[in-house]
Amino acid sequence: MTRMTTTIVQEAVREAENSIQFSLDPQHLPFSMNAVRPGHFVTIRKLGANSTQGRSYSVASGIGDDKVTFGIRASGRAGVSTSLVEEIRSGYKLEVSNLLGNVLATDYEIQNAREVLAICAGSGITPAMSLMKSVFKSNPYANITLLYINRSPQTVMFLDALCSLKDIYNSRFSILNRFTRTGYDDGKDIRQGRITEPAIQALVKACVHPEALPDIAVTCCPPALHSPFETELLAAGIPASAVRTEGFGGSTLTVKDEKDASRAESGSEVVVTVLHGGIQYIVPVDPNGETLLQAALRAGVVLPHSCRTGVCKTCRAVVTHSEEDYHTTHQGVDVVLACQYRPTASCTVSCDDALGIRQSLA
Repeated sequence: MTRMTTTIVQEAVREAENSIQFSLDPQHLPFSMNAVRPGHFVTIRKLGANSTQGRSYSVASGIGDDKVTFGIRASGRAGVSTSLVEEIRSGYKLEVSNLLGNVLATDYEIQNAREVLAICAGSGITPAMSLMKSVFKSNPYANITLLYINRSPQTVMFLDALCSLKDIYNSRFSILNRFTRTGYDDGKDIRQGRITEPAIQALVKACVHPEALPDIAVTCCPPALHSPFETELLAAGIPASAVRTEGFGGSTLTVKDEKDASRAESGSEVVVTVLHGGIQYIVPVDPNGETLLQAALRAGVVLPHSCRTGVCKTCRAVVTHSEEDYHTTHQGVDVVLACQYRPTASCTVSCDDALGIRQSLA
């Protein structure tokens, strides 16, 4: 029987829909933080629960972190994960096991890899966070590419942590988000649509470059996605020794055929096309009050911003096309603040076009 130790939740944040990110008090753990490695997990159960009511959760902390962090997503039905998401808060007591599982990469690989690829779906981002933080902290030469699959921007876990990594490591960290249930699926947009075999082929092609093949390629997905992605990774020329898998259950995400993909659900989001840095992004926005900046950050698109309150005006953008009518604010141009602008219909917004008018509006 696994020995369990009572510990205390130090911090808890509800960042994404139906999920929670939390850290445990390092002084009340049955293991040393120095022992944490990417791929490790622990069994967690509620205080006083019987031995059958524990669940395994991957560690999101990197090597050398000063606290152990986890991310849990509610399963959509009554169960341990759903209960923990609803109840966990700062000061909450849990029972936790010692570190379990196999490492995704050795210390040598982490310190010497030049290219790292992580393919994640949903809460599979948790072990990938551990790997990415470990690589960035101990390897100044590595580049990391993250392919992150979610149902919608609202379900992206560890969003702030991902944005922080992007801010710090910039050109060394590339993120490609894929949303499967935005209600927009033309079969051509690599960032949106159901996961079909052609989509997997296109996603791997976008993430893997023949001149810089990954030294470490990790898939952290439901079982149904492992084989299709692994097949494409090997076909792209990545050595089998570099490909590793980290599976988890409880997800309904599967590979769809073309007929299934054509029957994609109709969503409630409006589609905003954003031009930033010469690149066009598709950002789904909830028309019931979500700002463009909020939606963009959820989609992994970091737009120029600072205060987020409309004071600094760093996030000025230009609406170049819209199905709505807007008040013209500057020489026939519809200027908006991304942190205040709440689209209710599809439109096109350019951050690049706003650069030329920021000085005159200051």
